[in-house]
Amino acid sequence: MISTPLQSNSVRSVFWVSVVFLIVLAAFRALILNLTPMQLFFDEAQYWFWGTALDFGYFSKPPLLAWIIRGFTEVCGTGEACIRLASPVLYGLTALVGGFLASRIAPRLGGAAPAAFLWTVVLLATLPGISFATRLISTDGPLLFFFACSLLFLDRFRERPSVLNAIGLGIAVGAGFMAKYAMVYFVLCAVLWMVFSVEGRRTIFKPAILLSIIVAALILAPNLWWNASNDWITFQHTGENAKWQGLNFKFDNLAEFFGAQIGILGPVLFVVLLIGLWKSGRKLPPPVVFLLCFSLPVIFLMTFQATISRAHANWAAVAFVALTVLTVSWAVSWRSKPILVVAALVHFVAIGTFAIADLHADTLVHNKFGAAYKRVFGWHEFSAEVAKVAEEAGAKTIVVDRRNKVAQLTYYLRDSGYNIRTWPAKGLPRHFYEMAVPLESKDAAPVLVVVASCRAGGEAAHVAVGPAIDVYVRPRHSRKAQSFIVKSANVSKTDIC
Repeated sequence: MISTPLQSNSVRSVFWVSVVFLIVLAAFRALILNLTPMQLFFDEAQYWFWGTALDFGYFSKPPLLAWIIRGFTEVCGTGEACIRLASPVLYGLTALVGGFLASRIAPRLGGAAPAAFLWTVVLLATLPGISFATRLISTDGPLLFFFACSLLFLDRFRERPSVLNAIGLGIAVGAGFMAKYAMVYFVLCAVLWMVFSVEGRRTIFKPAILLSIIVAALILAPNLWWNASNDWITFQHTGENAKWQGLNFKFDNLAEFFGAQIGILGPVLFVVLLIGLWKSGRKLPPPVVFLLCFSLPVIFLMTFQATISRAHANWAAVAFVALTVLTVSWAVSWRSKPILVVAALVHFVAIGTFAIADLHADTLVHNKFGAAYKRVFGWHEFSAEVAKVAEEAGAKTIVVDRRNKVAQLTYYLRDSGYNIRTWPAKGLPRHFYEMAVPLESKDAAPVLVVVASCRAGGEAAHVAVGPAIDVYVRPRHSRKAQSFIVKSANVSKTDIC
């Protein structure tokens, strides 16, 4: 008989305590999002724009995040906070799913299910890496949620290979792929679990697993169809993003990436992980093998990626669902409540630090401690300056040469009536906007062209040099561009520079 966390009154009570905690935490994070002066990062602006034209795929990502943002903005509005609002909600749901998984794992390691459930919810929802991520909207939010759901359904399927569990697993995996192709890590980890664990082989080779594969494939099929109709552009972009160009080892990247992984998990849980591995020795219990197979391979792979090229800290984010469940389950089985309390305190300090920093981001951006905030300031002002030049020139079409500026102008001038365009692609598009909004000869003239830099320009008879745009953000960092006014939309980049 399959066991579920809600079968006992004690776990049922901590479930509701956990739900209340997550609601309060999400409300707090939503409040900070509403009060912070931070503007959108250009990736966030791009995700919002995707949501204005729903499709089964986009240039660099599957479509799920765009759909989610569209749903939230339909209810909440198109302000920065509303665009980001899904983030704290999704990470809260991920923590709840992690709690269910921990309540199943901990008893097999000698721990109490209620304690494992509650502490996993609290610590997973407040991981330093999660607290950082909830301040922005990205594909990691839905990815981690469905990765956690996939782990939970796989563990349920391990115990009972029913049709319902097989379908649940297929839905979770398929939806994860529709969130981000990094869901392929789940498949890789499942294969490794099968290789290193008898329990894994018994689970993966059960006939009902075919139903999971079919369901996942059906959910992903529309995106594959979209890619096939668009020259597999997303997969080409994903391959280029890895930038594997020979074994050129970069150990500074390795140290930075590995340090970031410790920061994401938090120092206390990292120490618990090391102690747990040491205490387990060579013979690891099956639940530990299960969770390690769905975490460490991802970190090892991304560490290798960081060593030979580059890897952003969040590229191994899915690993921390299983690692949090494992470390909490170990701590609960050791009856080490003080460790969990200290971990929670460290996590809450991180939450408070991020909140205070975000509330004063417009001040911090001007000193050395707030250098990272330069990415989310100056865009509203830059867009206003561009609109001012366009109005003076009588232009209705604005052409921009850089993806980040196209994204930000599209968002911050969304209600202005201007047509935001970029140069048409020469061959394979380099970014989404070359596919979606290339300049066409039928666009309204005159045209305002905004370029990041131009050594010599405006020499064509129908091109006039406009004012330079320079918006101060912080010392030695401005949003700069040169403008040109063109009489006709029948203009090319070579006419300008």
